[in-house]
Amino acid sequence: MDCYPTHYNRDELCASCRQCLAAAPTDPPARPPQFLTRAAYRGPYGNPLIPDPEAMAALTPDALRGFVARTFLAPHMVLAASGVEHGELVRLARPMLEHLPTAQHLPEPKPEYVGEWGRRVAGGVAEG
Repeated sequence: MDCYPTHYNRDELCASCRQCLAAAPTDPPARPPQFLTRAAYRGPYGNPLIPDPEAMAALTPDALRGFVARTFLAPHMVLAASGVEHGELVRLARPMLEHLPTAQHLPEPKPEYVGEWGRRVAGGVAEG
């Protein structure tokens, strides 16, 4: 059992992603949702889905390894399946997941809406 999409050519997929990310800053349909989300929220919802070119340029293999080491921990993952008994799923998944480090579960970050609607609502009733 393989947990990676091996039916894709990874080199082609990476090249396609690089091309999309390079075009994103100048792609008009991609820009408004990014700007609206960043302006409307503080916290996790305000993070960009398409990184800024400066952020992409700062990525290094060591930075990515550090991200993976901090993020891919057992408490941060959910394993879901359909059509398989729980015990069988555990048996199949254990060899792929048992090497993952464990850590304390972190509290879920709370997004804060700071957009126009949030400022106009007082006591649960919209003003104006």
